[in-house]
Amino acid sequence: KADILAVLLLQHQVSGSQLSNREAELAVAMIESSDDGAATSLWRSLGGGRAVSAANQRLGLLHTTPGKAGNWGRSRTTVADQLRLLADLTAATSPLTAQSRDYELGLMQDVEPGQQWGVTAAATPGSGRAVRDGWMANPTLWVVNSIGVVEHAGHRLLLAVLSDRNATKAAGVAAVATAARTAARVLSQTP
Repeated sequence: KADILAVLLLQHQVSGSQLSNREAELAVAMIESSDDGAATSLWRSLGGGRAVSAANQRLGLLHTTPGKAGNWGRSRTTVADQLRLLADLTAATSPLTAQSRDYELGLMQDVEPGQQWGVTAAATPGSGRAVRDGWMANPTLWVVNSIGVVEHAGHRLLLAVLSDRNATKAAGVAAVATAARTAARVLSQTP
């Protein structure tokens, strides 16, 4: 879903236009509430998998493949590409403008409480965080993923944890949280 919004924002930058009121409503629902219907509507309006692939090349997501037959939820990606996407949302060298970056990160900071798990487990209590989590049964085991920007021990970290073959969603959430906390500890150590 974070990729869908980045692609939409990039398309509007290229055309010199702003998000319509409807697109903005769908973006809020998709990112803050994980609304699948909103994601499907935006996916279709931006041109589906072909358009996403083209924009992903510009964003540097070279190993992300959109789902077939319009199924954005079956897209395949790598940790490296998800970290690249987070860099696109945080770095001045990004193809996304500061306005686009701030918009998407702002939505990721306002994710509903029930959607704030995964990499947020690595955040220092009371610190800033921006997150987008995802999950699905595939077909009987769970895929559970989480990407985000968190503050940990005075460091701003970009974290991406992708997991599959979890027995339950809860097991996947726990595994992702453990991996995020471990990564944050390692990344925050000073040499």
